[in-house]
Amino acid sequence: MVGFLHRHVLPQFRRPLLPFFHAGAKASVPASSSALPAQRRQLWTPRRILDPGDDVVLNWNHLFLVTCMVGLFVDPMYFYLIYTAGKSCVSMDMKIGVGVTTVRTVADLFYLAHMILKFRTAFVAPNSRVFGRGELVRDPDQIAIHYLKNDFIIDLAAMLPIPQVIIWFIIPAVSNCSANHTNNTLSMIVLIQYIPRVFIIVSLNSKIVKTSGVVTRTAWAGAAYNLLLYTLASHVLGALCYLLSIERQYTCWVKVCTAENGTDATIPKCYMNYLDCKTADDPIRKDWHSRSNIDQQCLLPEAKYPYGLFADALQLDLDGVQFWDKYLYCLWWGCRNLSRSLTCGSVLLLTEFI
Repeated sequence: MVGFLHRHVLPQFRRPLLPFFHAGAKASVPASSSALPAQRRQLWTPRRILDPGDDVVLNWNHLFLVTCMVGLFVDPMYFYLIYTAGKSCVSMDMKIGVGVTTVRTVADLFYLAHMILKFRTAFVAPNSRVFGRGELVRDPDQIAIHYLKNDFIIDLAAMLPIPQVIIWFIIPAVSNCSANHTNNTLSMIVLIQYIPRVFIIVSLNSKIVKTSGVVTRTAWAGAAYNLLLYTLASHVLGALCYLLSIERQYTCWVKVCTAENGTDATIPKCYMNYLDCKTADDPIRKDWHSRSNIDQQCLLPEAKYPYGLFADALQLDLDGVQFWDKYLYCLWWGCRNLSRSLTCGSVLLLTEFI
């Protein structure tokens, strides 16, 4: 009888659980189950999305602009790695290469930090720019997709440390590659990477002007900035002139070496690896150089080969001057000819081969 009452009669008079106890019991389960995914989302998403108009972003853009200028100054220094020796051969100055690659590595780290910052900076939705300032998109996924579709490839191409890999790893590992061929490859890579780096600094300059109105806050800083841009252009022009002068010298050597193919019994046969200073101590190479006409044809100042505007730079390299003297001359050469070209004048000593 008692069992019958407990099973059939008393359950009708029992009160249900209070609502807050019931809700708390139900809420405790999903809260514990969803806490871990929430923590995981915080680990993978940025803790803070920056406004492109914040002072932090503006200060970083100014700092990164200076770093970009340093990077643009450093890259043409790779053109000075190759030099001509007094034995009609070319070689590479690895001491300069190590210093240049070290400075460039620091600049590349700033490029990498700028890429990371772009993943954390909001952007204005293109569809909302019609009315006022526009709506900022702060969703991390949309920011990442927008950056990957627009500027990521250009930033990645400018940031890749390809010259460092060539200087530190490829050149020591490859022993049978000539200095001229290595320098041509390195110079081509630097020139290709220079294009996205110039694009980045132009877009960054326009972004700073669009956000704050001006790049510099004072007139003196603006004048210094414009002077720095002019010096940068002169620096690039002078470095290209030096590189082309070495290439012109090498072309003369190749022409003479090709002509001395062993048909003249008084002159040993010339091989192209003789034009690399790695073979300067070879006895056979020394015998060829002592009896060759390469100095009479290509050695300044009595050279018969038409060097044109490259003669002065090659004369400096031949005299064995210090690197900074050579660099300052090329910088002065770039400033002189750039100013003459801007004023519709010319002081270039040209030949039919330039």
